[in-house]
Amino acid sequence: GDQEMISKYQWGVNKVMGGLTQEEMKEAERLAKEWRKAKPPAKVQAKTASQKGEKYMREFAEEMWRQCGMRVAVLTAWKDGLGQTMTTKYDINDQMEDGEAFNGWGGAHQRWMEYV
Repeated sequence: GDQEMISKYQWGVNKVMGGLTQEEMKEAERLAKEWRKAKPPAKVQAKTASQKGEKYMREFAEEMWRQCGMRVAVLTAWKDGLGQTMTTKYDINDQMEDGEAFNGWGGAHQRWMEYV
């Protein structure tokens, strides 16, 4: 199962990495650096935005509140799988300790939609 696989992951990584020549290790490091800089293809980004965007915004807003005492309201824009521009406004301040929802979206949201 998953737990067994996870428990053997580091052993597997060490086994593979330990068997690489210096040249192979340099190439692996180069590829890893290149991949970290690259962004996913547009279709993958669109799928991730629709499936995980809200989750990521919630985690960000909650962490900013927890670590910094900072409230966050977010305007977002992305291209969906059909290339259409999607926009959202995201605010969970009323769901956090002594918070109220941000009520100043009006003109800002309209300007954001025009911008994107």
